Amino acid sequence: ADMAKWAAAFESETLLKKSTIEQAWTPAKLTNGKDAPYGLGWSIDSMNGRRGFGHGGGHVTGFTSYLLIYPDDKLAVIVLANSSGAAPGRLAQQVAGKFIPALAPKPPRPIEDKEPEVTALVRECLEGLAAWTLKEEKFTAEMWTHLETQRASMQPMAGALGRLTSIDLLSRAQSGAARTYRYRATFAGGVLLVSLELDKDGKIAGASVENE
Repeated sequence: ADMAKWAAAFESETLLKKSTIEQAWTPAKLTNGKDAPYGLGWSIDSMNGRRGFGHGGGHVTGFTSYLLIYPDDKLAVIVLANSSGAAPGRLAQQVAGKFIPALAPKPPRPIEDKEPEVTALVRECLEGLAAWTLKEEKFTAEMWTHLETQRASMQPMAGALGRLTSIDLLSRAQSGAARTYRYRATFAGGVLLVSLELDKDGKIAGASVENE
């Protein structure tokens, strides 16, 4: 209820002047002259051409939260979760789309895959999770240690997803010698967004997954 009152306060000047709110919701300027995706304490979460602003919070114990405001649509969404992997910002966008279809996030489109060997590596890893046939030499030492500690929880989750039916490249970025890839992996039991980081030797140095 307190969060709802806080969100409603942005419709008036009971707490802050309109000019102050607009300043907080104005993208900061980077040194290269471009706009940052962030204002004064607020992320710029515009969706499909409609202004949106959000702010999230979390705690080491796993609690997370997000407040998403679409001022021109007079809509605010509050998400409170007790799971660190809940992605409250994404959930808030999906909820907003249920009330106003134009605010529904559009699924990212696949891009041309010019490195099929990397996609083959991702497929091999995803298909090997359930039976744990992963190959240690494909990972950095740090990443392999992390995987081993997560094995007990990852194996049953992978098994529940069932057969991998397709995998599509959504984005690729490079920073120095490190390369980052993002894929949509479609299984018989669900769809995951998979991010993968390769080091200069082509070994997997980082990975994360989330439900689409």
